[in-house]
Amino acid sequence: MKQWRVTQGKVLVFLLALLGLAVVVDGQAPQRSLAAGPRTFYVANNGSDRNDGLSTNQPWQSLDKVAATHFQSGDRILFDANSVWNGQLILDGAKNGQGSSGAPITLGSYNQGSTGKKAIINGSA
Repeated sequence: MKQWRVTQGKVLVFLLALLGLAVVVDGQAPQRSLAAGPRTFYVANNGSDRNDGLSTNQPWQSLDKVAATHFQSGDRILFDANSVWNGQLILDGAKNGQGSSGAPITLGSYNQGSTGKKAIINGSA
């Protein structure tokens, strides 16, 4: 009879392989850990708030989603320059994260092209 010798390393590799399989079976991409460092979030009119917002292919859609998210130091929130939002975006340090002097949370635009076009947020009372 053949004996099998199992080491902690083999067990760890096996467990990691099972975790990877579970992610594929579930069909959901793993969420980035907050400890992974600064992230860039994308927002576009043709996005969905069910997306993770972490790529131009999976942008969020609404200002409400941005306002409901807690950000960490160094995070960037980029709005599609070809989109327009009507409403207010109010970010509060206690609720949404404060950043730091060396790594502020920043807002900007993407898809600007050569013209430097900016996203538009039409604030309203």
